[in-house]
Amino acid sequence: MKQFICTMLATLSLAALAGPLAEKDLAAIKEHMQWGDHGEWTWVFFGDSITHGALHTYGWRSFPEVFEERVRFERNKVMDTVINSGNNGDNTGSMLNEHHYERRVARYKPQAVIILMGCNDIVTRPIPDVKSNITKFVQRLRSEGIIPILQTYNTIKFIENPTSDYIRRIMVRYHKFDEFNDALREIAAEQDIILVDNYKRWKLYTADPAVMDFWVDDPLHPSARGHLEIANEILRTLGLYEPAGKCSTAIAGGPTPPAVEAAIKKIKMETIASDPRAAKLIKALNEIDSFNNWKITYNPAIEGLPSADKWENGGDKYPEGAMKIVPIDGKMALRVDNNMNGDGWAMLYYKDESALDGMHGILRFDAEVALLPPFEPTANTDFSVDLILPLQDKFGQISIAFGPKGIIGNFPQPGDYRIEPEKFYRVTILVDSDEACGLLRFNDYIAFCPTLNRMGTLKPKYAAFGDGGRAVAGVFALRYLKLGAD
Repeated sequence: MKQFICTMLATLSLAALAGPLAEKDLAAIKEHMQWGDHGEWTWVFFGDSITHGALHTYGWRSFPEVFEERVRFERNKVMDTVINSGNNGDNTGSMLNEHHYERRVARYKPQAVIILMGCNDIVTRPIPDVKSNITKFVQRLRSEGIIPILQTYNTIKFIENPTSDYIRRIMVRYHKFDEFNDALREIAAEQDIILVDNYKRWKLYTADPAVMDFWVDDPLHPSARGHLEIANEILRTLGLYEPAGKCSTAIAGGPTPPAVEAAIKKIKMETIASDPRAAKLIKALNEIDSFNNWKITYNPAIEGLPSADKWENGGDKYPEGAMKIVPIDGKMALRVDNNMNGDGWAMLYYKDESALDGMHGILRFDAEVALLPPFEPTANTDFSVDLILPLQDKFGQISIAFGPKGIIGNFPQPGDYRIEPEKFYRVTILVDSDEACGLLRFNDYIAFCPTLNRMGTLKPKYAAFGDGGRAVAGVFALRYLKLGAD
């Protein structure tokens, strides 16, 4: 299966800036999570009411519970143990209390401790003192061979005229939260430990009031959806995130309100467009329907089956009768059934490689595809599109594959996309050959990949579509495919 070569843009964690010790910790977690590793870890969550998950989740899973489900079920580490030792109302004094350390950490003999603490302290304690307590706790964990993982907090909703002492105390935190979360970042940098920077992501998204109201239950405490957001940020930072997995796509707290969906999409687009290279590609995307310089085209409604003079049947080859032109949803489409070919794979390669010579500027790929039942129960993907081209004296690959479990490729994965059978999806990929960066549009989902590198290939350059690999057997439909450049 193809491997990702670009990280999620939407949530950049400071793990990317980690020093050698934090990188070693991340590598140890990755090694432990390998399917073939039978080691047994204990993960302890140490924190206050937010870690505790008290009250404000209303029976939905708290972020330690989501983490447990992801690790023990979805990643099949059934012998791992996840302990939530968060205490409602706790403060950093407990970190230096021997009884607390024994009861909440030491007796479990953990391999990793995930920390979210200090929010209650900053009402009455100077932030430097809070920082000192957390630092001592982290140093003790390190000295005992335990991996410390530090989190920043979620954001707080501002209430202009508090009507109770409870809300007034929360507003004291609000006015100190930027400084406090900066102090937590400083601890992570100074002690060279993994940092899960919730605050950075929450500051971006909860700037919209609709998102803030959906992600918190009261001005401070995350709602069920807020807990899911924190869990996903932990998983992203530790390399355990699966955007198509049930944990990451759960409707915690209920369906997302339309206003929140619209706000999140808008923020994501603005974040992408803040990179001038991405803005250039977005402009080209907006002009894709008027672009007419297509070098390679396949339109089954006009051409019928792929013509042998243009397309080469590769891989294990599609058997006789596997390809048909049929009406689907009122339009003619190429229907390809690779279930007829067992568990093999088959691709259609464009024969004339010279058509790809000299492609420069903004490269454009556009297609409409659908997956058709029946799905293979174990299949991750059923259809893939590949394009290999020279980019800046090295090869760059555009690759996307999708199926009933989600989307993979060398672009960031959609975190909320489900592939529905018999529904056509428009896939548009744009690559700036000078910058070697790319933009993916999958229906209304857009992702920017700042770097494209070469992945393994048998040919120096090619364009192809078909099945996603030997683990795949499925049925797909193609309405059209076009490839061109300025």
